[in-house]
Amino acid sequence: MNCLTCRRSLLTSPREQSAEQRAHLSQCEACARLMADLSDLDWQIEEAARVQVPEAIAHRILLVQHRRPVWHYAAAATVLLGAIGLSFLLPRVYDSGLLAQPVETVGPSHPAVAAISLVVDDRAKLAHEGDTAEMDERLKQLGLRLDSRDVHAYYAGRCQLPAGECDLIVLEAPEGRANVVLVPDYPIQDQVLVADRRMIALVNPAKSGGYIVVADSPKIAKRMQRLFRRG
Repeated sequence: MNCLTCRRSLLTSPREQSAEQRAHLSQCEACARLMADLSDLDWQIEEAARVQVPEAIAHRILLVQHRRPVWHYAAAATVLLGAIGLSFLLPRVYDSGLLAQPVETVGPSHPAVAAISLVVDDRAKLAHEGDTAEMDERLKQLGLRLDSRDVHAYYAGRCQLPAGECDLIVLEAPEGRANVVLVPDYPIQDQVLVADRRMIALVNPAKSGGYIVVADSPKIAKRMQRLFRRG
C-alpha cells in the first residue's frame, strides 16, 4: 500500500483499517501523523457536540408558536459540526504541503468542476501528440511558459467549457499524469482547489485568464502546476 491509497482510506473510513494499512502506518511517519490528526479531530467533534442542555428547555419549546421541521435542525447541526471539523483538520492538511489552500467554495458550474468532467468523460478521445509550437503560442497568450525538461508535454487541441473556449495540454511524468485546461476568457483571481469524481482540479490565475491542472491527487496537481512560469 502506498501513501496515497492509505490517506484516501483514512479520510474515507478513519476507524476502519485493514492489516495492509496498519502495516503501512507502522512504517510511514507522515501517514501515521495524519491518522493521529484524524483521531484528534474525531475527539474534538465529539467534545464540540456535548452541549449542556439549557434550563427550562421544555417550557421554552412549548412556548414556540412557529415550529420548524426536524430536518432544518438536523441540517444546521451537520453544517456546524462540519465547519468545526474542517477548522481543526484543514490547517494540518495544508501544513503537509499536499494541498493548496482554497479561498472560496465553488458550485457545480465552476470551471474546475467542468474541467474535471471534460477530462474524465473525454480521456479516451485525447490526442496522443500535438503541435508543440501551437501549445507554446496558447501559453504565451496567457503570459505563461512551460518548463518541460522533466515531463513529456503535448497539445491535445481545442475544447469547450461553460465558461468559454479552452485549450487542453497533456503532461506525463514518471510520478503521474495531468491534464491542463487553459481558460483565457475566464477571470481567475485566486488559486482554488476542487475535488470531484475522485479527481483534483487546481485552478491558477495567469496574466490573462488562468489554467486548471486536473490530476488524480493533490500532490501530482501541485507538482505539475509548478512547471508553469510567468513570462
